Amino acid sequence: MWAITRWATILVMTEISAPSAAPAPRVALASVRDMLHRRDPVGVLTVYVDGRQAATPSHPAVREVRAELDKLVKATAKSHGKASGRHAAAARREVVGALDDPTGGSFVLFAGLGDGTSHRQPLLSTGASRTSLGPRPDVRQMCRALHMARPVGVAMLDGKGIRVLEWPGELDVVWADALPELEEPDLVGPAHGHVRDLPGAAPGFTVSQQRDLFERRMESEYERLLTRAGRRVSELVAERAWDELVVAGSGEWPGVLVSALASRVPDVILLPHLERWRSPGQLAREIGPVAAARRELREASLVQGLRDEARLGSVGLAPVLEALREARVETLLLPEERVLRGLSSADATVLAESGALPLGIDPGEVVEDEMLADAMIARAVDTGADVVVLSGAGVAALGELEAAAILRW
Repeated sequence: MWAITRWATILVMTEISAPSAAPAPRVALASVRDMLHRRDPVGVLTVYVDGRQAATPSHPAVREVRAELDKLVKATAKSHGKASGRHAAAARREVVGALDDPTGGSFVLFAGLGDGTSHRQPLLSTGASRTSLGPRPDVRQMCRALHMARPVGVAMLDGKGIRVLEWPGELDVVWADALPELEEPDLVGPAHGHVRDLPGAAPGFTVSQQRDLFERRMESEYERLLTRAGRRVSELVAERAWDELVVAGSGEWPGVLVSALASRVPDVILLPHLERWRSPGQLAREIGPVAAARRELREASLVQGLRDEARLGSVGLAPVLEALREARVETLLLPEERVLRGLSSADATVLAESGALPLGIDPGEVVEDEMLADAMIARAVDTGADVVVLSGAGVAALGELEAAAILRW
């Protein structure tokens, strides 16, 4: 039996045995695992707020969120009674309070209008501010945000040493190494070359030779340092589960470090002159777009590989739903915006296309679900699968297909 143990720029196959039990869900989604199964007879309100848009109160998306919440409170009280109206008003107050707080940042709020419970999840970025109402939480945008916020390793080379940081985060130094202090010799010419009272008349070629020798010695020491550092950086990539490693430096030194890295480093991004960053915000502006673009390209490559080689996984809604039901999915790939409809049970253990129930399933156990993609994510997390919500190039690679998956076996 075969499974893809890691997806990166190239798909690698390795022989393994089927897991005896489902592994624990990924940390990013484990924190909201219970919320993924939320159902509410009145509806679950989902509000995404992007911190950058919220910092501009006049932003059209922010104004639209406020207007939609105002209408929702009135409509809920009119259609479902005062109690549900109060729950909607409480959710509105929480969102508006966050919008009025300039330090609030990005987040998603899920609020049950029938039972009044709510959950607020901070995010690095949501991409857009919007509201929606449905029978279950609208989680795909959150999954996309959590996936894009996965950490990136950053190796800074400044000619005197190496510092390794992790972004996003506090940008503390994860690991560092520096050149030893080398004693620089006195740079003077031979005694016989000095003319009395004219010290500037000493020949310069000897001084230049000594300086060149010292600089070559420094370069040789730095090359040895980076060669040693390559092994340690490779270990950090594995230990901290970095999908990308940014190497910042000028000249030939980034190439020296990259050549010393172990082959298991998945994706290396060279960014010259990044070592001159002055603030976390500046570093984020440099790294964020580059890392996001690289991840999107890898996702597109992965989807195209699944389409070209069906044995690597599963493509199409029906096969993916069957694999989810059998807990065979290692990584679930779904489009960010496309509406998926089908059948689902309350606990998401049964998923199927409309009118295509699996054998032995009582039709009374399932209902028509207009948010099938969110039910699929709940099932994936329950069975320890990773979730990748596709955007841009990944959706284009998916084409007319509604889902894809890497399988465990």
